[in-house]
Amino acid sequence: MAQKRVSVRLVAEGGRQVKAEFQGVGDAGESNFKRIERQADITGAVVRRVMGILGAAISTRQLVAYADQWTCARASIWPPARRKRALP
Repeated sequence: MAQKRVSVRLVAEGGRQVKAEFQGVGDAGESNFKRIERQADITGAVVRRVMGILGAAISTRQLVAYADQWTCARASIWPPARRKRALP
């Protein structure tokens, strides 16, 4: 099957106006993208802060659990006579 190639050249009347319209669309898109980027940065900072707080809370909870386990282990290992004295 034969193929035909056709070239079409469009000419816009008021080329400066068309160019200005495209420039306006591009500028609007760029400003919206920057706004979205700023919002994403703010959201990322909030998420990092929340994760840091959660990490600290979990770490503190884990430290308390380890301290409790250590106290229980020390109490069960020491002979009863030594328990009467204050733990060093």
